[in-house]
Amino acid sequence: MATWADFERDRPELAGLIRARFEQGRDHVLATLRADGSPRVSGIEIAFLDGEIQLGMMHGSRKLADIQRDPRVALHAATLTAAGTDGMPVDAKLSGQAEIYVDRIDEDHPDAAQLRIDLSHASYIQVDPDTGAMKVDTWQGN
Repeated sequence: MATWADFERDRPELAGLIRARFEQGRDHVLATLRADGSPRVSGIEIAFLDGEIQLGMMHGSRKLADIQRDPRVALHAATLTAAGTDGMPVDAKLSGQAEIYVDRIDEDHPDAAQLRIDLSHASYIQVDPDTGAMKVDTWQGN
């Protein structure tokens, strides 16, 4: 597993593309695993802070209960047409394990937890506007 900062040092160009893609929109998709092993997808906002990918969740939420039981997660950037792609969609995905590192954000948010993601995989997929060929760039953490 790796922090976002580790990924940036290892593959700065790919990390830059993925970060730009996630920062292009606000609402993304988080996939967690339910108790029966089936997937659950939820809307989520993320932030890149202090070399980490961070997200917040309310205590009592199903997605937080999923993570407390099984920390494996996947993040998918909201589907938009990215700038500079001549109208071609771009797909950015991250996966790894979520870790709760602040169980109570502050007095104004006593029922919220702050989490960070330890990365295991990243991918960036785009379609070449001239050829229609799909270009896939991936990174696998340690």
